[in-house]
Amino acid sequence: MKPEIPAKGGGEQDAFTGWRKVLCYMQRSGVVKAIQRRYNKRVRQYTKIDLARELDEYEDGTIQMEPSVLVSPDMLEQIDAAVKRHKAGHRGTKLDWSKLENLKQKD
Repeated sequence: MKPEIPAKGGGEQDAFTGWRKVLCYMQRSGVVKAIQRRYNKRVRQYTKIDLARELDEYEDGTIQMEPSVLVSPDMLEQIDAAVKRHKAGHRGTKLDWSKLENLKQKD
């Protein structure tokens, strides 16, 4: 199995080569599987990041890659409502930082 992304540390390099049969710490049960599991998790994370990117092609022929933001529609509605309240002058209540010291002393 050829690694898709660079190995992070010597353990991953050893787990994917023939050295895993020679090294004594690789002979213990579950060591190679755990290293490969960590590596595959990192591969999935990198793949997820790559899939989240979008290509934008402009009229002048340039292509720009920007990450897309995955946001639920409900969250967008909440953000719009908060912006409307803020523009209308509803700033919320100010925090009384003096009460913070009292809470720290109780703990």
